Amino acid sequence: MRKYRLWVGILCFMSVMVNIIWLTWTVSHLNPNTNTEVYGSNKPEFQICPNVSVSADIIYSPSVVFQKCANIQIYPYAFVMLKNIVINPAKAKIKKGGEDLTNVIGQEADDEELQPQLGYFTIKCDFEHYKQMTNEHSVFLNNMTRLWMQVVARQDGMLMFNKTENNLTIAVHRIEYANLYHAMTEWYNVFLVAYVFRKLINCQINVLFLDGHPYSDLDFTWSTLFGKVTRASFIRQPTLYRYFILGLAGNNSPLNDHKSKSLPMVESFRNFFLQKHGITETLTKNCNHLNILFIWRHDYVAHPRNPSGKIKRKIKNEFELLENARRFFPNHNIHGRQMDKLNLKEQLNLISKTNILIGMHGAGMSHVFFLEPGSGVIELFPKYALPSNIHFKAMSRWRKLFYTSWQNVQTWNEFEDGSTYIQPSVIKYLIRRKIAKICN
Repeated sequence: MRKYRLWVGILCFMSVMVNIIWLTWTVSHLNPNTNTEVYGSNKPEFQICPNVSVSADIIYSPSVVFQKCANIQIYPYAFVMLKNIVINPAKAKIKKGGEDLTNVIGQEADDEELQPQLGYFTIKCDFEHYKQMTNEHSVFLNNMTRLWMQVVARQDGMLMFNKTENNLTIAVHRIEYANLYHAMTEWYNVFLVAYVFRKLINCQINVLFLDGHPYSDLDFTWSTLFGKVTRASFIRQPTLYRYFILGLAGNNSPLNDHKSKSLPMVESFRNFFLQKHGITETLTKNCNHLNILFIWRHDYVAHPRNPSGKIKRKIKNEFELLENARRFFPNHNIHGRQMDKLNLKEQLNLISKTNILIGMHGAGMSHVFFLEPGSGVIELFPKYALPSNIHFKAMSRWRKLFYTSWQNVQTWNEFEDGSTYIQPSVIKYLIRRKIAKICN
């Protein structure tokens, strides 16, 4: 009897060990961490989880969820969670993307778009619920998400796939991929989704680009912020995604709602962004020696559709303004920089030490988001600027910054090269008022 029990114990132990070995092998093959065609990798030490949110922040919490079947959850006017969805790359045409800009000059925007067919996404869902979701409840989707949902096919039988991705994957369809402001809306959106699902993701997410854009200097920032980032063109075989998010679209971002009085998670996002770039020090304001920064806009080639690189909203007399500002305010530290000549970490280091930011309306002014609270912003506009350009006025309001704008009214101060002449006395007046505002 004792011998029998011994053999039973040995057999049970061996059975447990076999199951452990099998499970370990399965997990390692279902969730590979090695992929040479990504911008980053989910190493154990990489974490996307937002730190403890700033107490003054308004929390982002979509309140209503329509769950039409076990695998589809609609967050109205925000995004859609798709569980156990398969991407079949054979059902789409797309350029590889990531090319050097010089190799694709003149490329049409449509050539960079993913062209999916029905069945690019496949999911298991009860037919009646799926029909109701695609017809009745599509009204709760933003335009971009509605288009993507039109290529989701319902599968009755077993889902067929060769690979599995277990981490939460957030799909991003970028529009102005090389523009700092529009990239900011996308980064902010992904941050919000990561916050909503912070208990699910275990601090690890993937970002999937549903586009074929060429390489941009902003691409590296995606992996700096979120870890593993890949392109749809790198999906070579049917792949099952356990948790897949469609939306938010950049133009539907809360960051793009400029009339809103507040922005959810505004300080938490700022802190997260700076910390991911290794910037943790706070600026101590010294009103006897402020840091004042002009940011310049120069011609540059950002995407294939502008091979000349010509841009508008430049300052004609940069050197004159800089020298006069230094003469008017000799006790303050005043500099001018062309930001696109620096990498983003260098830009953020500069901005984090700035008390007053001055610049023409343009994507570079998105840096107002990273100024210390209580800093000053002076935004300049040419005569032809539209009054609807309130992007950075809104950012300043959300961030509790002291904002002032100035617009040229004299036709003779505008030049054919897209530059505007600004009287040094104008800058003297604006800086003097801004110093008084932030130091009183």
